[in-house]
Amino acid sequence: MSEKYNFNKENKKDAEEHGVGGDGIFYKLQEGNKNVCRILTPLVAYATYFIGKGSRPAVAYGFDKGDPRSRDTELKKSIRYIGYVLDKTDGKVRQAEFPYSVHKAIGLLQENPDYAFDEIPMPYDIRITYNKEETPANMYNVQATPNREEISDEITEDLDKKIKDYSPEKVIQKKKDDQIKLDKENKVWLSEEEIKKHKEDLTAELDEAKKRDQNDPDYPVNDEDIPF
Repeated sequence: MSEKYNFNKENKKDAEEHGVGGDGIFYKLQEGNKNVCRILTPLVAYATYFIGKGSRPAVAYGFDKGDPRSRDTELKKSIRYIGYVLDKTDGKVRQAEFPYSVHKAIGLLQENPDYAFDEIPMPYDIRITYNKEETPANMYNVQATPNREEISDEITEDLDKKIKDYSPEKVIQKKKDDQIKLDKENKVWLSEEEIKKHKEDLTAELDEAKKRDQNDPDYPVNDEDIPF
């Protein structure tokens, strides 16, 4: 029995979901100084853990959700940001992911009297120079450009549709859900019983520290020290 099936529609759906194909869903930074874009939305943060060279970073999803890595103080954590940009090479709206250093550099522009702004989309384009041979702190250089063209209605409509379908918050939640699924399959996800016991242990440790603190005023312990 035959059924209707549209390959083109399915190709587009799969490309958007998985970031593949020639449609260019994602904004990818190229090495050099030709990365010019306009930030169209706030950039939403999420964290990843570095778990070894050659291994894919693990997405942090919170101790209360069963993240086993949240208890490991030796693991290095990085912050990434997701939002939408206007790619000035071809005028397309694309989903972008930036490291903390790029987000910080944009914040410095916002504080600069010559480039200050407080609205999104940003009122001007930025140029990001990417040098993979540099240290992580110096790998990305962000500069303002003179271009202050208005965002067209067509771009705004395209942005609104993309945010409706794949907002930065939805994208990040999917990353977390995928990591939870993977951790459960690998049997490293923390159960509710393990989470409860670990909280009880941490609370007991804090209580003991407070008792010791009463006799040692140079080392005060605050309730904020407990990580949940």
